[in-house]
Amino acid sequence: MLPEAPSFIIDNVNEEESNDEMSFTKSWEVPSGQYVAQVNSVNPTPMRDGSDHPYHMINLNILEGQFEGTWLPEMIYAAPDANDPSYNDNWEIKHKSSRRRVRMLAQACGLNQVNTLDDFAGKIVIVEWDVQPSKKDPSRSFG
Repeated sequence: MLPEAPSFIIDNVNEEESNDEMSFTKSWEVPSGQYVAQVNSVNPTPMRDGSDHPYHMINLNILEGQFEGTWLPEMIYAAPDANDPSYNDNWEIKHKSSRRRVRMLAQACGLNQVNTLDDFAGKIVIVEWDVQPSKKDPSRSFG
């Protein structure tokens, strides 16, 4: 049996705002700073990057200020599998970096142990977002 789809009510679809009228801020447009964010639940289906390495995306939803509602993404790479055709040393590096970020996020959430990435869902953290023009990927820390 399939799970029931989430339901919602729209009284008059003709009165709803169109997507054309909405504006979105991309995470790379968020300037360096400290942001209060909530960790969203993680999609259980892994995605793959340009090198075909599997990862899960954790989105940190900014809760207040000018960038409220903007998601700051955290790519958490799966443990390398030597039998996977895309296996290489770069995957090992990505995974080690991911473990460091998971450890920092767990400490910020007050967790002593992490069993799944869903352990973070709903937790509130302070994100130190540092955008440096010379880097493609902003650095961050959690508090």
